[in-house]
Amino acid sequence: MNKERREELLDVIDLLEEAKDRIGEIREEEEDALYSLPEGLQESSRGFAMQDAMDTLDGFTDSIDKIQCQIEEFARPKKKQKNKKP
Repeated sequence: MNKERREELLDVIDLLEEAKDRIGEIREEEEDALYSLPEGLQESSRGFAMQDAMDTLDGFTDSIDKIQCQIEEFARPKKKQKNKKP
């Protein structure tokens, strides 16, 4: 892969960071909504569904983190190793 395409790929990391930020905002909104509910409703099927949604959003963020690491590892130029003779 040439340098230009590697740089474009590294730009994707920034886009993924923006996606993570937006997912984080949505998760915070869901958490605020959950804790705005009366305590009884927080322990209802509705509250549990909201908690499941938050857990799913956390999973999305974790997955994006892994993808970002994989992209960075792939796109960074590899250093050539010198052959060492015993």
